[in-house]
Amino acid sequence: KQKDIPLPKGNETILFVDDEPEIAGIAQAILQELGYTVETALTPQDALDSFCKNDGRYDLIITDMTLPQMNGEILFSEMQRMRKDIPGILCTGYSTIIEERRAKQIGFSEFLMKPISKLDLACAVRKALDK
Repeated sequence: KQKDIPLPKGNETILFVDDEPEIAGIAQAILQELGYTVETALTPQDALDSFCKNDGRYDLIITDMTLPQMNGEILFSEMQRMRKDIPGILCTGYSTIIEERRAKQIGFSEFLMKPISKLDLACAVRKALDK
């Protein structure tokens, strides 16, 4: 059973970006349960503002691909311009927009298809942070 697998945990700080408040809230709850400090942003602009203000604070960025004003790829590129070493995870519900190989070419450490399971999220976060 999946329940018997101990989920990887951590204590790093994560910025989670998704324009759907329910998804951001669920992800935040799961990640906090695993020991992480999590802040959420519902728009790319809020995410960038928060990232700029707290440049060294975040250890990982998790962003949805489909966002208003700017997609997750552009958002993450902007953050990487400010901080080359920041790891990122791209989440998407549409494999037609972007696929894993492309996500990794543009600098994302991990790629998750929605709906995201708790196990997949926990493992992807640990992998991205440990690289």
